[in-house]
Parts: sequence; C-alpha cells; structure tokens
Amino acid sequence: MIYLIDLLHPTEFHFFYPIIKELEARGDKVILTVRKEEVLIDLLDHSQLNYKIISKKAKNLPSLLFELISRTIKLFKIARSAKVDIFLGMSTLSTSIVGKLLKKPTILITECEDMGPKTKLVFKLASMIITPKLFEKDLGKKHIKFNGLIQLNYLHPNYFTPDREIVEELLNIDLDKEKYFILRFCDWKASHDINQRGFSKEVKWEIIKNLSKIGRVYILDEKKNSEFKDYNLEIPKNLMLNLLAFSSLTITETTSVSIESALLGVPVVRCTSLAETRKGGAAIFTELEKQGLVFSYSNEILALKRINEILEKKINKEYSQKKRDEFIKNFNPDIKRTIINLINSFE
Repeated sequence: MIYLIDLLHPTEFHFFYPIIKELEARGDKVILTVRKEEVLIDLLDHSQLNYKIISKKAKNLPSLLFELISRTIKLFKIARSAKVDIFLGMSTLSTSIVGKLLKKPTILITECEDMGPKTKLVFKLASMIITPKLFEKDLGKKHIKFNGLIQLNYLHPNYFTPDREIVEELLNIDLDKEKYFILRFCDWKASHDINQRGFSKEVKWEIIKNLSKIGRVYILDEKKNSEFKDYNLEIPKNLMLNLLAFSSLTITETTSVSIESALLGVPVVRCTSLAETRKGGAAIFTELEKQGLVFSYSNEILALKRINEILEKKINKEYSQKKRDEFIKNFNPDIKRTIINLINSFE
C-alpha cells in the first residue's frame, strides 16, 4: 500500500511519527508532503524521514488562498504519479480535495471543532473522520471516535519519558536549586488566528517581571520579537517536549503548547480570545479546565491574576502531575493501534 500523509504543524508530525514507522515496518510506502514551517522541518530533519516541501507558511488571507491552490495542484501531481492508495492528514483541505479527485479514500484525524466553511468542506470530502471521544459534534456515519487524545499518542508515559539531564545540560541549570518558566507567544498568522488576540505587550512585561523574581524566564516567541531578546530561547526543536516537561509553569497563547504542557503535568495559564469563542479544540479545553490542568482566559487581567496565584503556591507542579495522572487513566494508551486498525479497514 502507498500512503500519502500531509503535514502542516509540529503536532501532526509527533502524532503521525509512530504510525509512519509501523506502516513502513510492515512494508508499506509512506510519502510525506509538508508545509515549510521552521519547527516542523527541524523535527523532520532530526527524524531522518524523507519529505517533500510543497508550500510555505502563508502570512495573510490572500497568501493563504494562493497556498491552498498551489498546494492542491502539487499534491495532486505527486499523488497521481506515485499512485497513492490512501491519504492521511489532520483537517487539510488539499488532501481531501485530491483524494476526491483521484477517487481514493481520505482519512482525517482531528480534534478541531471550529465548524467554519473550510472545516465543513474538509469533513464533507473526507472518507473517514477520526476524533477523540471528547469531540462533541456528531459528523455522521463516517465519523469514528476513539477513547484517547491526539497528544497522548506521543506524550503518554508509556511512550515518552522526559530527560532531566538533557534539560539541565541545555540550560546549564541545576533543577534541584533553580526553577524556570516557559512563555509561548503567538505570531497570529495562521488562518485560524485571524482577528484573534492574546497578551498585550504591557502585560507580557508584567508577567516577566513577576516570574523573574522566582526563577528563570524563557520565551518561545513565534515573532522572535527583539524586545524580548534577553529572554528568547532557541533550542533544538526535537528537545521542546523535554523543555516543557520540567518547567514550573507554562504561560501561553497557543493551543498546542497548552495541551502538551498539561499532559506533561505542568500548570498552564492560557490567554487567547479563542477561549472566549470556545474555538480551537473546544472540547479538550473544556475537559482540561474541568480537571484543573489548564486555566484559559480571554481576559489578560484574569490570566495575570491566576498566574500570581500559582506563584503564591496555591497550585503547584506536584498538584498538576497528580491531576494529569488521574486524567489520563480514563483513556486507552494504545492510540496507535486503534488508528492502524481503522486505516486497515480501507485496504
């Protein structure tokens, strides 16, 4: 069998990597098409997987439209030439369009519940839509739910053990004597980020000032803002999950880092207008918030208040790790096997 997997985001790489390795181990061929995105490309290079770049990250609405058209044409040519049997991806419109044109099944694995026009079209064209059971909507007969979370396919303790020595060497820190905090700011350039917002510059500086009194502050800034150059941290992208795991607190505007930190047992404060609209993986955030693993706010002043409460030890990492352990007991740890079995049903 020949599979084509289309990757746009680092989370998609992490999720599909063990699936790719299993498909290849049994003799199947896997073609990877990707968007040129810095973190994603670094992860792919480190993994030594072969891939084809077919587009670059768009910066505005017109360029997003151009990317869609260009990406779809390139994907069609690659798939037709390689005689692809099955398409896999996470809510990528190009994959669904090409699968339909070539009359081949498209299997999508997603947690996105933002049912805008693009998502509705993606789901309509797909042959099968696989989502976590927390996904609230019913998408009909081709919708399959699994008892797990996308991120647990690579963050469950059965698969991932954070390496303390790597982090201590990377940061030149003794974690018995010092703590550090991770701040992740968004560049707001993705299609789902249009008209969204997070922390203001003034509140960012207030957070940095408060955290610096207690430990080190490291900023992972998509904008690479020179204003924060004394705090910006550049690390090998394949070590990012280790870095998140030993942080005492993650403060972020982004969806992926929020979920990953929470599932690593790290307290998380998330500030984004998406929290107000309940978009951006709404169901999983509802559950993570209910369990006390993530604190989401659209109001930055409320977010700042929660950060200060955490710093006052009203919530600590030991508490978050205990809550994480209780939370993941509810899910099947072998998500890869579930997905492989569903893929096999199309062969």
